[in-house]
Order: sequence, then C-alpha cells, then structure tokens
Amino acid sequence: MPANDSQSLKTSQSINGFIASDPKITFNDDGQARFYARIGQNHFERNEDGSFRELEPRFHDLT
Repeated sequence: MPANDSQSLKTSQSINGFIASDPKITFNDDGQARFYARIGQNHFERNEDGSFRELEPRFHDLT
C-alpha cells in the first residue's frame, strides 16, 4: 500500500516500564518545571521451546 498523507499511520510516543526512583520536580530560573525519574524496563528472551526467560531490567533517566 503506497504511503500518502490520507493513509498515514497515526503514532505516538510511549514508554512501557516502571518508575524505579522517587520522582523529582525542579524549577529553572524562569519558573518552568522539570520532571526527573529513573525508569526501568523489563526484558525477556524467547527460548527455543517458545517459552520466555526474564532478563535483567534496563534502567534509563527520564526528564
């Protein structure tokens, strides 16, 4: 199917995971709020028999 504006797939940004630290809100000199938290994402690996093995979570900074 050719891509054009009338048939574009609508997408949005998202994160699937969990908050791994206490969230913090700070403010810059102009009074704008800044959110910070450490997030974690669980990862899995498929085994040859079709089952899944849980791997160590990966952690990221979210601002």
